Amino acid sequence: MATSNKLIETFDTVELYSSDLKLCEPPRYLNDNLIGFAFEFFAKVLFPKQNYLFCPPGAAFVISHENDPEDLFDTLNGKEISPKKKLLFFPVNDASNTSMLYSWKSQGSHWSLLVYCSDSKRFYSYDSSAGSNHRPALRLARQLSCVLPVAQEGDGNDDDDDDD
Repeated sequence: MATSNKLIETFDTVELYSSDLKLCEPPRYLNDNLIGFAFEFFAKVLFPKQNYLFCPPGAAFVISHENDPEDLFDTLNGKEISPKKKLLFFPVNDASNTSMLYSWKSQGSHWSLLVYCSDSKRFYSYDSSAGSNHRPALRLARQLSCVLPVAQEGDGNDDDDDDD
């Protein structure tokens, strides 16, 4: 007997389904829809007056893999990604396939978080799996650095570049 994938909640542009909620039960893992729902909730309910940006998972993936500089710049501007925001949060996934025809193996299996702090002009990577998303996070940070200035070594800030 097939189970229905019932719509549970719609919050702004994100729809949450029963299949998404089942992923919250151990030993399952988060998906892009749960992360997107949480980011919308953070932005609209928990931190509406803060100068934070929570980038949707799909947009972060597109930014990470965009090869055309003009399209990348348009995407960054369209998502209002700029150093005028105090903190910017980006979900990072280890997926590598950018085609519309995904196989289950190319959709990625691990999420981490990349945070940009405008005050320090640095990216901080938070990864629960010993840095397994280091390369995808670095790729995303490099793409974002075309609009987000990054502090250079020897600028007087003692923080490491690699806070995993």
